Amino acid sequence: MRTFSFYKSLLLAFIVAGTLDIASAILLNLKVPIERIMRYIASGVFGKAAFTAGKEMIWYGLLFHYLIAYAWAATWFILYPTFKKYLQNKFITGIVFGLMTWLIMNFLVIPMSNTSKPKTGLSLYGVATGLGALIICIGIPVALIANWFYYGNRKVRKT
Repeated sequence: MRTFSFYKSLLLAFIVAGTLDIASAILLNLKVPIERIMRYIASGVFGKAAFTAGKEMIWYGLLFHYLIAYAWAATWFILYPTFKKYLQNKFITGIVFGLMTWLIMNFLVIPMSNTSKPKTGLSLYGVATGLGALIICIGIPVALIANWFYYGNRKVRKT
């Protein structure tokens, strides 16, 4: 018998991944005010207006961040058994999840959003920190929680 339901386990994966990811965005950009980071996230929907509109844009940024984190956490959580079958290691699976998240975000989602695009290409530092953050903050935590749910979340009976 499972001690955590599917939905509680998914909620845990989502909260952990979303919170670690926003914390990494703040820590990797210590010279950038948190308000500006949130406005940048909101600009994905609202464009440049996110930087001049009121404080509600900060809350929209936080909301959008967690919605995106939920989409990734749910996707990887649901697909975990399939990936684990082929990769056979929860940590390798988490690294692949982080890599795939980075690729899709940087080459599909962000280019299709209303955020301002950098005039220069990807820098080695930007790729390394962005990819590392997504592996450590989303990929591995979701893989560990999913592995626990699918394979280790059992009540132990004392006989």
